[in-house]
Amino acid sequence: MLPIVFIHTGYQSYLEYSLRQGKLANPESAVFLLGDDANQNRFPFAQHRKISALNPARADEFTRIYVHRSTNPYWYELLCFIRWFHVLAFMEERQLDEVFVADSDVMIYKNVGHYTPWSQRSAGQQAAYCLVGHQTPNSYSWLASGHSSYWTRQGLSDFCDYLLSTYRTTTDQARLEEKWQYHGKNRLAGGVSDMALLYLYALDHPGRVINLLPPLASSGQRLKEVFDLNISIPHNYAENEYDQDIHGLKKVQSEALQYVGYNRILKETCIFNTLHFQGLSKRYIHQFYQGTDLRLHQFGQELSHRLAPVLAPVRRLKSGLQRILNK
Repeated sequence: MLPIVFIHTGYQSYLEYSLRQGKLANPESAVFLLGDDANQNRFPFAQHRKISALNPARADEFTRIYVHRSTNPYWYELLCFIRWFHVLAFMEERQLDEVFVADSDVMIYKNVGHYTPWSQRSAGQQAAYCLVGHQTPNSYSWLASGHSSYWTRQGLSDFCDYLLSTYRTTTDQARLEEKWQYHGKNRLAGGVSDMALLYLYALDHPGRVINLLPPLASSGQRLKEVFDLNISIPHNYAENEYDQDIHGLKKVQSEALQYVGYNRILKETCIFNTLHFQGLSKRYIHQFYQGTDLRLHQFGQELSHRLAPVLAPVRRLKSGLQRILNK
């Protein structure tokens, strides 16, 4: 079965749900966590590997030549880039021919090895990730994401080589600089991230990357299936593709151990293979766990979530009093 790789440093409560949900949906797959001391020995069903022990040489080279072009912190953008070198080093160490890589805020509901476009891919298709199809006012948005992604070892090696080549080559650097200058002139947040390079890699290598966002019906399947871009926005492959609920999340509901949502473009219901709880939406992740082994933990999370608006003023008052007393 297809191995699943999560990458996470530190420990946050939502990690309990994403890792366990991944294993629940893929009971026969090995689940790996590339982590650190803070999350070691917490998940008996997952194989832990310290990311600091991998030390890929190409990551060191990339760090030396990396040019920061983002309103996000230097350390954050660099970490997003070099994680791909760490995943590749791990695949080489374990001799893994292919993997599914998930961000630690992704909930998986699909047996990912059974996704037809990947299991029946052509020889030239070495990666699969999320590529947005709709146009945006920003011509330099370059919308792609690897938060849910498939990779062959050769495919990830090629992408890592592409990262190095891009930052070594003057003409490629100029292309990145154009994007960065556009952000500056228009006072836009963001800039050049690994998402931009994922977009350019697919653009520069037509036919090599499978897009996970367009709804697709596998043989014998009644409903089309999709991977979620971000549960906090109505867009997926197309703009305003799904309705949102009162919390600002995609409006989905559980049916027969699957989450489904109404696609406004197709005018039909689609299955969500994953849900991506990016940013503040992580506070809802416990509500979407399908297992029964974390009921007490879920109750605590829900209680904390519901009491947060009440306790926030108390915390601010306490903090203010503490500052006064410290003076």
